This record gives sequence, C-alpha cells and structure tokens, in this order.
Amino acid sequence: TNDLAAAVTVARYRKVWIGNWKLGVENGSESYHHTGIHPATVEPYLPSRGTYLEQATDDWALHRTPLLPDVAAAYGFDLERPSALDADDRSAMKIATVYPGFLILTIGDFAQWVSWIPISVDRTLVTSEAMFPQEVIDAESDEAGLRAMTEAGIHQVNGEDEAATVLLQRAASSSRARRGTLSTKEPVLPLFHRYLTRRLATGGRRD
Repeated sequence: TNDLAAAVTVARYRKVWIGNWKLGVENGSESYHHTGIHPATVEPYLPSRGTYLEQATDDWALHRTPLLPDVAAAYGFDLERPSALDADDRSAMKIATVYPGFLILTIGDFAQWVSWIPISVDRTLVTSEAMFPQEVIDAESDEAGLRAMTEAGIHQVNGEDEAATVLLQRAASSSRARRGTLSTKEPVLPLFHRYLTRRLATGGRRD
C-alpha cells in the first residue's frame, strides 16, 4: 500500500456544505452513486457496477471499485510510473471509511482524505487533501501542472458531491420523505448506521 505518512499534499479543499454530515459520509462510502453524480468525471474509469465491500470491522469499512486503466490514463492517472504498489493495489480505487466522519481513498499512487465535521443539523464543514509520494512529485516534469490539475479535480468532484448533498438534505427534510431500499452496492451504509446505533446506545462510550 501507499506510504501515506510520507505523502505530500498537493491540493486542498475546504467548504461548508448545506446538508447533514451523515449524508456526506454515506455518499462517500459507496461508489454506486458514480453513475448518477459523477457520470463524466469518475464513472468512466471507476464504474459503479464493479464496487463491492472488501473488508469491515466495528470501526471502519473498506470498499473497492475496479479501475479501468486505459480510461484512467486519459483522465490524468499515470499508472505506468514506477511504483512500490502491487498489481492488486494499482487495479482499483480503495476507500476506507473510518467512523464516524472520515475517509481516505487511493488510486494507484494518488491518495485523498475527506473529513465531515457537523456544524449544525444541516451544515457540515468538509475538508479534504490530495497527496502524492515525494518521488512522484520529483519525477514530474510539470509539478505546477500536476498540482493545478489535482486541485481542479478535487474541487470539481467534491462540488458534485456537495450538490448531491444539498438535494438529499432537501429531500430528507420533506414531510413526504420515506425510507428507501439500499442497493447491494451500498453495504457500508448499514454498517455505518449500526456503528452510530452502538455509540448512541452507550452514550458515546467505547465498550
């Protein structure tokens, strides 16, 4: 896996979203939504159809979405550069959701973390950073271009997730809102809510 402790931040994102923090965590914890929310920015090289739960504990869950390398290259992911990652790690996006409000994802040597901190019932501070290993940055002929492309990318994708969160908040606040059925591509969501149920039942204590 990536040596995240040695990774270098190349882009940052920070914004208050109009929506409950749990909606953001739910959205980020599955790739099923790519087809509807990120049809042109993510779905082409990380298709929703292939996502599945790889591993889970009481405190975190890891889901995996297979990567289409040829398409990813067209979107700026250089998967041919020398890397310490094995073929398995280079062939997918892996997203670890650490409850209650943090996740980190990797795509090859690229890594990004996202944090959701509640401000109120319908306001959430969302912070994110994108990172590469130092050796990747050192080998890049256009470091400024790499940073600019990464900055634009995380702002665009996070912007799409923000827009979805705003709409979800409106829908969840409606008097006509009803429970829906989860897709088999969304297994982290019930695990997340079971975590919240356990913490609420114990007053936030870890037993």
